[in-house]
Amino acid sequence: MADVRFPYTFPYTFSTAEPPDYTLEIDWDEDGFGTSEADHVTGHTLDVTYSRGRDQVSSLTGRSSAGKLKALLNNESDVYSPFNSSGALYGKLLPGKPVRLVDRNYAPAKALWTGRLKSIDPIPRPGGPNVARIEAVGNLGFIASREVLVEMQTTRRTDQAIGDVLDDTGWASGDRNLSEGQTTLTRWWADGKALDAIREIETAEGGFLKEDRDGNIAFEDRHYRMTTAISYTSQKTFSDAADATLTYTALEEVDPLPFIFNDFRAEVRQYTVGSVAVLWTLGETGTSSPLIPIGQSRTFYAQFPNPQSDTEALAVNAWTTLVENTDYEANSAADGSGTDLSGSLTVTLTKTSNQMAIAIANDHASLGAYITKLQARGTPVTGSDPALIIAEDSTSQTSFEKRTWPAPTPWIPDTAEALDWAVHNLSIYKDPIPLIKLSFVPRKDTTHKAALTDLDLSYRITLTANGKAGLGINEDFMIENMEHSIQATGQEVATLTLSPASSYSGFWSLSVGDKLGTSSRLAY
Repeated sequence: MADVRFPYTFPYTFSTAEPPDYTLEIDWDEDGFGTSEADHVTGHTLDVTYSRGRDQVSSLTGRSSAGKLKALLNNESDVYSPFNSSGALYGKLLPGKPVRLVDRNYAPAKALWTGRLKSIDPIPRPGGPNVARIEAVGNLGFIASREVLVEMQTTRRTDQAIGDVLDDTGWASGDRNLSEGQTTLTRWWADGKALDAIREIETAEGGFLKEDRDGNIAFEDRHYRMTTAISYTSQKTFSDAADATLTYTALEEVDPLPFIFNDFRAEVRQYTVGSVAVLWTLGETGTSSPLIPIGQSRTFYAQFPNPQSDTEALAVNAWTTLVENTDYEANSAADGSGTDLSGSLTVTLTKTSNQMAIAIANDHASLGAYITKLQARGTPVTGSDPALIIAEDSTSQTSFEKRTWPAPTPWIPDTAEALDWAVHNLSIYKDPIPLIKLSFVPRKDTTHKAALTDLDLSYRITLTANGKAGLGINEDFMIENMEHSIQATGQEVATLTLSPASSYSGFWSLSVGDKLGTSSRLAY
């Protein structure tokens, strides 16, 4: 294994003959990594740190946040100065460029982190050398704030619903890996931020949304960790034993008390589709009728619910296609006393569950068209009063006070599944569980190096800490977050955030084949 580390001699020329352990690459031309020598910024890299996974150690409260990568680059040549018009990369130092960190001791090379460039900031140093700081964000962050509008869907599995959201953001189908969900949403729609919409679906499933090392957006259904080999079979063993092959340099126990919950609650609503009705009407009429000049167009947005809607109104099951002289009328006079121009309009509709965009073009050759009537019909969806489902444990409440966790989703399909969700989580989180951060040095030897590159989120490992560590731990854990730092000093450390595998063990499902009632409990 080559022992070439950051930093490298400056300037650096990338060579495929003797690659360094890690290469940092930015696809400046967006034509594929490595197609240009400039893509390999490794020779300028002074240090780099990245992370992927949950934002909290608990698999209940933690959600996979967008990955982060930060690097410090030598900028003596001013190549990473965005406003330097003589720089070799001028005009290319823009947000959104693909970024990845790769371990090249494998054939083919393995990506450790993949995302998109967020910012690049030159930092001049009078004493030298000049440097530039880059920050990159994982692909969840790349789509997080995009607005999505997904039409009403019925009988939709959770993975399909997540796919609908990703489709609406324009995220490529080849850059996702979604396992088949266990929950089917009876009725679902999306109107808002993409990541918020996906989070609601993720919670309804009890699954896990994440980024993988290649930058794919991935989704694990709630049975994934019980039915996938990397999760139900330990992949590595870290130990404090004197003769251990794989060791750690530090362990940190995370305080378990903030992650104890003994009162789980979920609200379930049923939905009713009404008859076709007028759901929205343009308020400008008479002398206020809007004018569409000759050859021009305007777009009106019918929204539902609106201030005139019933309080139970939630969305639209299906908008009705507009009918001339029923839903819209146009006239050469604002008060409707002139020539009827309704037949001279071209109407184009874009429908979502809470909105219909109505684009109207005036195709008349010589007259401006006043819109004297415009309405939108459709079948409204109303929601029932929510049914509140509660599962609680009085013993835990006596010991740790009442600690409530409400399901942050409106999409749990029925009260039976809501109760299963509540009881399942109560059995795991009503008592303290060990939550650990484990650090090790990948460069120690090939075994530790392989541990960094071979392991990933949701992998199961064994931790023994009942020797010198004195924690009394000898059990399996799941990897919830990975961090890795390579410094200019030559120091390198990897940190794994771990939750107990017992949260996913001891449960029985039809696909696993254990015997219910002997060594396991029923998983919903």
